Amino acid sequence: MLPRDVLEAACQQACPSRQEEERVKQAAENVLSILTRKLPQSVTPFLGGSIAKGTWLRGVKDIDVFLIHETPEVLSSMQKAYPSLLKEVFKDIRILKGSRQYYQTSYAGFTVELVPILHITHPREAVNTTDVSPLHVAFVKQHLKQPREARLFKYWLKQKNLYGAETYRHGVSGYAAELLTIIFTRFEEVIRWLAEQEAPLKPPVPWEDELGEREEPFLLPDPVMPWRNATAAVSWENAERLIRFARECMKKPGDCFSAYEWPHKPPYVEVRLTAREYVTDDITGARLEKAYRRLRRVLEPFTVLDAFFSYEGDRKAKAWFKLGTLKLPRVEERLGPPVTLRDAAERFRRMHAGEEIVERNGRLILLREREVREPCEALRRVKMRGVDVECKSIS
Repeated sequence: MLPRDVLEAACQQACPSRQEEERVKQAAENVLSILTRKLPQSVTPFLGGSIAKGTWLRGVKDIDVFLIHETPEVLSSMQKAYPSLLKEVFKDIRILKGSRQYYQTSYAGFTVELVPILHITHPREAVNTTDVSPLHVAFVKQHLKQPREARLFKYWLKQKNLYGAETYRHGVSGYAAELLTIIFTRFEEVIRWLAEQEAPLKPPVPWEDELGEREEPFLLPDPVMPWRNATAAVSWENAERLIRFARECMKKPGDCFSAYEWPHKPPYVEVRLTAREYVTDDITGARLEKAYRRLRRVLEPFTVLDAFFSYEGDRKAKAWFKLGTLKLPRVEERLGPPVTLRDAAERFRRMHAGEEIVERNGRLILLREREVREPCEALRRVKMRGVDVECKSIS
C-alpha cells in the first residue's frame, strides 16, 4: 500500500481544483454551443478526450471536439466548407493533415481540436479509427468508477515521461491508461501488477480478446474493437521502463511520483535538437525522434550503453547517450577472414591493397587511422535535414 499522504500529494498535482473543473467544463460547453448554432443539423459536435471522460489532468490545455457526420457524403461536402465556415466562428483556424483533415483553433485559453468523423453504430463500420472515438468515450464513462485513480495513473506516467502514444514518445495513451484503471480499479493495483511482470505485458482483461499471438511488448485488447491493440504504441524499451519504474515505486513509495531524471553519470553526451519548422507536436516531435534514432546509430562505435529522448515542445528536444568511451583509439581495427581460408584472405588483401593489414591469432586485421575519434565531432558531421544539433560531452 502506498502511504495516504503520498497519494494525496500526487492528487493535488494531478486532479483539477473545483474552480478549474468548472472553468474547463464551461469552456467545453461554450465551444459545443457555438458549433451547434453554426453547423447544419447533419453535423453533431461531440465532446471527446479526457474532458468528456472526466479524467483530465490539472492544467489541461486541450479540448477535443468530434464533428459527427451522418453520412460519408455529408462528411465530404463539409470538409470543403469547413475552412471558411470555421473562420466565421473562431478568430484563427489551422488546417492540419492527419488520416483525415482536421482543424485547430483557440478559445478562452484552450487549444481546441475539431476532428471530423462518421456516425457509426458498430466499430466495424468505421472508415477511420477516429470514427470509433464516441464509442471509446461511452465505454470509459460506463465502466470507470473512480476517475481519480485514472488521473493518478496518468500523472505517474507523465512524471516518468511515458504518457502519450505519439510516435515520438512510444508511451501509454490516455485511453489505455483508463482501460488499465478499469481492469485493476485502483492506481496502486496497476503499479503492483506492472511490478510483478516481465515483458511482454498482457493484463487479464474482463472483455473479449481477439489479438491472438503477437510479438509486441504490450498487448491490451480494445474492448470496443477487440482486434485492436490499445497499447500498440508502447516500445519494448518503454515496456521495460514501465516495469522498472513500478518496481521502484513499490520499493520506495515516497519517491513513486518523482519526475524521472536520466542518470547523468559520466561519461555521457548531451544533445539538443531543434526543428527548423513547426507543424504539430506530433509531426515535429516524430521528426526530432527520428533524428535522435539516427544519431544513436552514428554513436554505436562509442558503445551506447543507454540512451534517452525527450521532446519538450516548441520545436525542441533533448537526448542523452551513456557511452562506453568518449574517445576512440587512434587506429580502428576491422576484422578480416582467417588466414586458413586462403581464397577469402586473398580477396580481403586485394580489396584493401595499399592499406595496412596485420595477422593476429590466425586472422587478418585491417588497420585504419580514424578521422573522427570524439562523439560530438561524429555528430557534427551528420547532415540532418530540417534539424539543428548541438552536442556536449561530459567526462
